[in-house]
Amino acid sequence: YNEDGFFYSFLARATGNLDKLNLSPDFFPLWFSSIENDLFHSEAVGCLVGGIRGNSFLEGFFLVEFLENLLMRFLRFGL
Repeated sequence: YNEDGFFYSFLARATGNLDKLNLSPDFFPLWFSSIENDLFHSEAVGCLVGGIRGNSFLEGFFLVEFLENLLMRFLRFGL
């Protein structure tokens, strides 16, 4: 991992993306494109990140990367 402390550097506090995630409505995920962000899988087109909230703050997040062929299948047939 780099100096941010974990693999997904676009979720480092300095980027402001954790604040966006914390301020988003409950269970509403944010989309991060692989064009603008480094993802784990080399064929990922992007990822959805949903926050896990405690009583009043963000305690963690779920992150799901999407490969292009799977994303197209979901969009065509629905989730």
